[in-house]
Amino acid sequence: GIARADATKWVALRGREMANSVKKIYEALDTQNYKAALKLCGKGANNSAKSPVICALKALTLQRLGRAEESNAECSQLLQALPADESVLTPLTMALNALGRRDEATRCWEQAFAAHPKDEELGRELFNCCVRARDFAKQRTVAMRLYKAKSRPDYLCWFAASALVEARVAPSERDKKALQVAERVAVKAIEEAHGEAGATAEEVELLAGIRREAGDLEACARGLSERGDGLAAAEALEAQAAWAAARAKYES
Repeated sequence: GIARADATKWVALRGREMANSVKKIYEALDTQNYKAALKLCGKGANNSAKSPVICALKALTLQRLGRAEESNAECSQLLQALPADESVLTPLTMALNALGRRDEATRCWEQAFAAHPKDEELGRELFNCCVRARDFAKQRTVAMRLYKAKSRPDYLCWFAASALVEARVAPSERDKKALQVAERVAVKAIEEAHGEAGATAEEVELLAGIRREAGDLEACARGLSERGDGLAAAEALEAQAAWAAARAKYES
């Protein structure tokens, strides 16, 4: 659900009264009591000088009520202000997505992250938008920006996973080079995260998947067999068999 159990996140915006207003609106939305939510938006706007958060929630509420024209108008007005606050962007982009304005929703997060490149949550939300849009190139750009900003190896895994998914669902002639880069990035992520301790099962499977898609079945099998559990052993046998078959076909 989208209800907020406590309103502390919103206190910094307009004080406790504002926080309570936002909490009540989210609770009404979460219980699908949209008429009550709209009424609360009116009260909140009266008490907070047309707060952007309340306006974004009103746009979402109108959309839920099926009043698309009014919701579109509220969204367009908010977009003119180039919002960069997550508390505004979350309901605004939910409304935009539901109204079929997905590109504008993504652009909101792009603008916000560009204005605040150290804000990890903005970057993560932008990455999620790119995933929904199946924009693989932009996914990798955002993942690398997050890595450079926060030095967290898991963002390198996001980069590598994006390349792997693209190779599987949208194959192209660029795949081989992209997968080579993804393999190097995945290896770097594992080294930075664990050093000599070894990778997690998910990381090993990511690296193996990249190698499998790239056609390096020997390296794929070797990496999986080093993991040492039942699932890995089965996968390793499968990969080894595929590699052996490929080698036999090549040598015949």
